[in-house]
Amino acid sequence: SLTSARFISTASTNPDGPTAPHSEFEPFDTVSPLDLTSLTEAQKSIPEHIGFLKELGLEFGWGPTSCMQWLLEHIHVWSGAPWWASIVLATVLIRTLQVPGYLRLSDVGARMKEVHPFALPVMERYKKAATTQDIVTMHLAKQELDDIYKKSGINKWWFFWPLAQIPVFYGFYNLLKSMAQIPVPGLVDGGVLWFQNLAVADPLVVLPLISAGSIAMTLAFGGDTGNTTISPQIRKGLMIFMPLVSLIFLYSWPAAMTVYFATSSLYGLLQNFALRSATFRSLFGLYPI
Repeated sequence: SLTSARFISTASTNPDGPTAPHSEFEPFDTVSPLDLTSLTEAQKSIPEHIGFLKELGLEFGWGPTSCMQWLLEHIHVWSGAPWWASIVLATVLIRTLQVPGYLRLSDVGARMKEVHPFALPVMERYKKAATTQDIVTMHLAKQELDDIYKKSGINKWWFFWPLAQIPVFYGFYNLLKSMAQIPVPGLVDGGVLWFQNLAVADPLVVLPLISAGSIAMTLAFGGDTGNTTISPQIRKGLMIFMPLVSLIFLYSWPAAMTVYFATSSLYGLLQNFALRSATFRSLFGLYPI
């Protein structure tokens, strides 16, 4: 009949049901998982050249991190030094470039201590006038203080020099943390002695302890200038607080970062010893302490 013919004409001749459309893509469960070992070997085979850190995704635009990246990459590529040595060299270079500022700061600090007995009464007079809103006395006291400092060769702006460490600290911190997170090829075996892998924390916690100990000793002997103007009470508190805080943070940071902090802290301690030496101060024309 017409009805049966109609159903015969539209019925499927495939007893197993409709055929799935052909796809040139394999199902997900048949795709082999990513071979991480092969990926690591491929990363290691990337030639190290100027700009290869950016090719690995380390792009920071303009700022202190980019400056530290430029410096560290050039030292590593041009010298052929392993990463731990490149970090040490970059840190020493930056700290050495900052030495002239610390020499000037140490000189100003020594002069400030010398004139403090003469400046103290004037400062007290200024404070007393400020409480009574005596504008004339305040102006005269400030003018007298400025004259004392000027005749003594004191430029108080040099007391802001330690702030120059902030962009350097941030640049190295951000760069080395990012390098360890990738990690950059060569970083996992670019260490030495007990810290072979710079992408993980120091397994013996020696580098954080070196950093904390150097900070404590530097503060005990007068800071980076060797003659800090900080009061003994505040300095004693900082000797406990600063090393403890640094140890808490550095404990879990990658060894690449603690290499930087240990090197910088040791450099600061050696700088302290030099600036407390009468021979060194005489050689560089610094005011005696």
